[in-house]
Amino acid sequence: MRLFFALWPDERLRETLTDWARCCRASSRGRPVRMPNIHATLAFLGEVDPSRLPALRALGAELPARAFDVALDRLGYWPRQRIVYAGSSVPPAALAALASGLKLRLAGAGFPTEERPYVLHVTLLRDVRRAPATAAVAPLLWHVRDMLLIESVRAGGMQLYRPIERFTLTA
Repeated sequence: MRLFFALWPDERLRETLTDWARCCRASSRGRPVRMPNIHATLAFLGEVDPSRLPALRALGAELPARAFDVALDRLGYWPRQRIVYAGSSVPPAALAALASGLKLRLAGAGFPTEERPYVLHVTLLRDVRRAPATAAVAPLLWHVRDMLLIESVRAGGMQLYRPIERFTLTA
């Protein structure tokens, strides 16, 4: 199973982020992420044996993490990854605590983790040729109340993200 932990915006927020992608597409020549797949990855696990799924479910359920709000207020471009993304100029401390707590627990349970520090980004366009001409956006407030364990599957020539488990963050 190809798995990752993610934050999942509600439909209204995904619609607005899809509009942001449309605004950037003409100048950057990127391929938009399908609206149902818009998310922010917290931890990418890659290929995981299905027998490890109970450990991941327990890890997510036991993770002490608080709900938070984050303002998506900027567009960014990473040329090496060839993506345009929505990000936050001032990520909340609760997000950093969630990402670092998850990383520590995953490493402690023997799962692979990123060496780089966590940076919130919601990928909007892939295979981008150049930075978008538009960088200014009206801030969006994202009320993050849960974290999901997601399976990435290919079906009908498309990448689909299937939620396996939802973990509610404490208020």
